[in-house]
Amino acid sequence: MYSKSYTKRIDNLRMSLGYHPPKFQQFDRKGNLTHHIVQFIETCENARSKGDQLVRQFVRSLKGNAFEWYTDLEPKVIDS
Repeated sequence: MYSKSYTKRIDNLRMSLGYHPPKFQQFDRKGNLTHHIVQFIETCENARSKGDQLVRQFVRSLKGNAFEWYTDLEPKVIDS
């Protein structure tokens, strides 16, 4: 059964009123990870997400092998 890899503290963070998740470029571990992370952060900042809120959004930018890697992480290991 899937459990979120981030802590309850991050799960309890609320997005800004009127927030709509942006459309993220998908990463599947075949491209450049650094470029993906930079693009992910820029996309989030443009949508007024910042700090620990990015943790909650990151899984939306993954697919294929990268998504599998993320879902295989131990529960509640990410706190920032």
